Amino acid sequence: VVHDKGTLDAILLAGSERIGQYAAATAALSKPNGLLVITSCNLTAKELVAAMEEGCKWKHVGGLEYPTFAFGGSSGSRVATEAFRRV
Repeated sequence: VVHDKGTLDAILLAGSERIGQYAAATAALSKPNGLLVITSCNLTAKELVAAMEEGCKWKHVGGLEYPTFAFGGSSGSRVATEAFRRV
């Protein structure tokens, strides 16, 4: 199991084009069928899943539910935690 709580957020400060490098680096840390759990405060759950599944190194397997809030007609959470299995 690889757990990231903030590393991806820091990497994204340098630009979203680095997400492929992040996916490859985390895949190298994991055994086949290993798990990656990412907690992000900068990406929504939907954005996180789309970004990580783009390079086909990780498959989304689930996530945690957090309390939501509504503002300006939209609702969401301040944090997203999603789990991925290495393919």
